[in-house]
Amino acid sequence: NNVALALEPWECPAFQNDDDFDAYVDSISPKRELICPITQELFDEPVVCQDGHSYEKASLIRWFRSSSGIIRSPLTSDILTSQKIIPNRAIQNLAKEYREKLGTELLMRCYVLYRKRIVDGGNNNANPVGDDGKRIAALLDAGADTSMRFTSQLAGDFLGVNLFSTIDIEEGGHGMANQEIEGSTALLLLIQSRQFLNLCRIFLDHDASVLVPNEQGKTCLEAAEEIISLMGRNNSTQKHEWVQLIEEIKRKAELEKEKLEQLRERRTSENRRNRDVQAQRSRLATAARNNNNNNNQNTIRSELGVLEDGWGYFPSLVALQFQSSIPQPPSSISVYEQNEKLRHKRIMTILFSILVFFW
Repeated sequence: NNVALALEPWECPAFQNDDDFDAYVDSISPKRELICPITQELFDEPVVCQDGHSYEKASLIRWFRSSSGIIRSPLTSDILTSQKIIPNRAIQNLAKEYREKLGTELLMRCYVLYRKRIVDGGNNNANPVGDDGKRIAALLDAGADTSMRFTSQLAGDFLGVNLFSTIDIEEGGHGMANQEIEGSTALLLLIQSRQFLNLCRIFLDHDASVLVPNEQGKTCLEAAEEIISLMGRNNSTQKHEWVQLIEEIKRKAELEKEKLEQLRERRTSENRRNRDVQAQRSRLATAARNNNNNNNQNTIRSELGVLEDGWGYFPSLVALQFQSSIPQPPSSISVYEQNEKLRHKRIMTILFSILVFFW
């Protein structure tokens, strides 16, 4: 049927030889610019150093702290005079997109295994994991996002078929199985298949997330405990294996909670520090504006003089008459005014003398 044909490329058959396996690994390996030179892993939080190259932030900080005396570039060995780092958003977005691409393939391969076990009922005697988990391990090594969640829309867009309607019609109502796994991670898909314990351990060895729930709120731990509760007494060996898996999931869950708490505290600290920096910048900007205003006022006072409190309302001329500190005119104007007064006084004296003489 259409679904089987669409899912066939995402099965996990055995590799023909080592070259076939190497070719697959090369096909999913990220580009060199998306790999940290220190960790040799896909970037998560890349930053640019003074040497112009990008590194994983946590690894670069450890490099700085481990260096004694002169600090050199991890890649070029050039001497670094500054430890300033700048986030590389472009590389971070590209790395995130590649993680999601690998995560989508991981989801689809795990969904195929789930389908063969639950939907198809395991009727096919062929081993559904013919490659012994090599493809899944290679995807995890390459940095696939294990927190991505399976949805019918994601699978439909990826495969080009409608999983719900096709399964309901052609598989006799197994659409309920899809509803149970809606929102499940790749690891949760494998656990819900009630098989593939070896693959589940591969996920745990790669620190896959165990706390992400599906749409029904079920986590990896709850799904595994539910499977044990349904086992009978005759499955003691298999039950013991599931108990061991549950204990490992519990340990991973505690570690993941600690990491999330540390990440939350670090983000809170960074946000607090950013707010303090913004507040300091705001205070400095306000002080600079006030200083400029004071300088402008002092400039005006030096040109017009210091005005005293007077009666009236500025710019009332009557009020200005009561100011005692109106600046004096320039000396040149004062001399000119004095000479004009003397000239007018002489003219008036001459005119008055003539008038008296002829009277």
